Amino acid sequence: MNNASFYRKVVYACLIVALWFPLSFIGEPPSVNVEGERTGGKLTQLRDEYALSQANLGDIDPTSESMKLATLGMRGVALNVLWTMANHYKKVEDFDNFSATVNQITLLAPNFVAVWEFQAHNESYNVSVEYDHYKMRYAWVKKGIDLMIRGTHYNRKDTRLLSYLSWFFGQKIGRSDERKQFRVLFREDHDYHNQLTKSLQMALDDREVLGPNRKEPDNWLVGRKVQLRAVNLVESAGAPIRGKSPVLFYADAPMLRINYAKAIEEEGWLGDIAGDAWRLNLQDWKDYGQQPVPTSWGHNIQLGDYERYQQRADDALKKLTEELAPGVRDEIYQEKLAKLRPDERLVLETPANQRTDQQASQVYELQQRVNVTPDEIANRAPTANRREAKRVAREHVDALEMATRIDRYRSIVNYVYWKTRCEVEQSAEALAARQYISDAEKAYSEGILEAGTTGQDGAKELYEKAWKEWAKVYEKYPSMMDDVDTGNVVDSIENYVRVLTQLEYSGLPADFPLRKMLEVNQRAAGLPPPMAAPTEEKPAEEKPGQEKPAETPSSEEPKAEDKPADTKPTEEPAAEKPADDKPAEEKPEATSPAADAPKANADAPSEEKPADDTPPAETTDKPADE
Repeated sequence: MNNASFYRKVVYACLIVALWFPLSFIGEPPSVNVEGERTGGKLTQLRDEYALSQANLGDIDPTSESMKLATLGMRGVALNVLWTMANHYKKVEDFDNFSATVNQITLLAPNFVAVWEFQAHNESYNVSVEYDHYKMRYAWVKKGIDLMIRGTHYNRKDTRLLSYLSWFFGQKIGRSDERKQFRVLFREDHDYHNQLTKSLQMALDDREVLGPNRKEPDNWLVGRKVQLRAVNLVESAGAPIRGKSPVLFYADAPMLRINYAKAIEEEGWLGDIAGDAWRLNLQDWKDYGQQPVPTSWGHNIQLGDYERYQQRADDALKKLTEELAPGVRDEIYQEKLAKLRPDERLVLETPANQRTDQQASQVYELQQRVNVTPDEIANRAPTANRREAKRVAREHVDALEMATRIDRYRSIVNYVYWKTRCEVEQSAEALAARQYISDAEKAYSEGILEAGTTGQDGAKELYEKAWKEWAKVYEKYPSMMDDVDTGNVVDSIENYVRVLTQLEYSGLPADFPLRKMLEVNQRAAGLPPPMAAPTEEKPAEEKPGQEKPAETPSSEEPKAEDKPADTKPTEEPAAEKPADDKPAEEKPEATSPAADAPKANADAPSEEKPADDTPPAETTDKPADE
């Protein structure tokens, strides 16, 4: 028995020695050799390859590591308790204890990205709105931003926190209810600029982030530079894109600069300053169109390549139908049409606006039955051309499929709309129109309603000059008539009607240049035609705004029914959504490869943006607590 026990001990010792060698190989700690190369065991290599070590994830905080050890393996329980306490302190409005508890949570889970996202959102959005004064709200917005910046230090290779941080700088400061005050506070907060320079390691006196006065940084441009850092992290360090789809991730930086241009125009920075901003926006958007974007099909696309693939598909179809197999398409179509019943042919021949509901439900199926595919055309091509016809047919199908895929991704970010918008806003007509409207509103506030004896234009004349310029814009870009930002033009038209009312004109003139735009805009919003007032102008002999001799008899008082009603419409124009909610392009009707290549997207936008890939839009300034 004693010998058996001894032998077992020897076997155990041998096994321990044998296992020591593979375990040493696998678990050897990292080290740096004389050549400066990092070496280590297999686990070390895997941690380096997938960036899983604490050093890869971010800063190593001794306090954080000590707290983890102090929980004795109960870190999950401690986190749940602290999370519950944080929610309690927030509900009872004990915000000092809330902030301290959030700090403890981040120390226990520094590499859990959702902790930083959720609690930073809590501070900037939910806690800030509990204060009445906008300066206190701004202070808590900064607390949330600072918390998010700390999170980026612990998670240096995670793009989610950088993207969310850029959203805070842009949307929270630039789109909240207090955006006017917040933007001014941010511009003038020089101490905070110095703090951000250190914490973000970013120069805030760089031309790329300076606002229109070229002295202080602008919140939208700071957010753009943060987002560009996330893009650089993906392209240079190979970090994965997390939290949103690539097409939206790459669109964020140019959209932040677009929002900057819109913001400075609202604040009165017009003319060359606004024009330069929109020119940079257009270049940014074109560069975005050349950015390779990963897709769910397993290959990259470039949004700016749609026209190229569409033209390739059109050229291939033209070559197939006109050179390789002339007349074959019509021949096959007539054969398919002859197989339909008379009532079915009648459905196809009936104009779309005259079809009954039953006929409308049959159209798609009938169109598919008479549709002629490129393969059918190629199969009937003359024998000498058949091989080439099949190749060209395949080229058409492949190019059309690629164009369709690009079109789907363009519609997500409304690529065509924003490109057109950048072209419109920098045009001389649009810049002049906005300047005239600004001058008209200034004249109106000073009580100068109409040109006097001095010859200086009043609000009426300035508004009318603006309408002529806007009419040129809409004539060149008709798709912009129902743009969401025409609401600003509609508001200005309402002010113009108020001016006419005070001058005793009886409504908009019959030749008002923007009447069509008004009709399109209100119809798209589902509202009745605005300001349906008589179109007769004031009699020529009456010159409001000029002094009349005392003996001049007053003109006949207009009848009550001839006076314009309250010029404000019963329903306000639809309010503009946050700028990152991009208006959606009209997608062309889905076509099979057999159909002609789809036409380019219509530019008519509607206010829509997928919400699943972006931080929650700020519709009230107090998002849900949880």
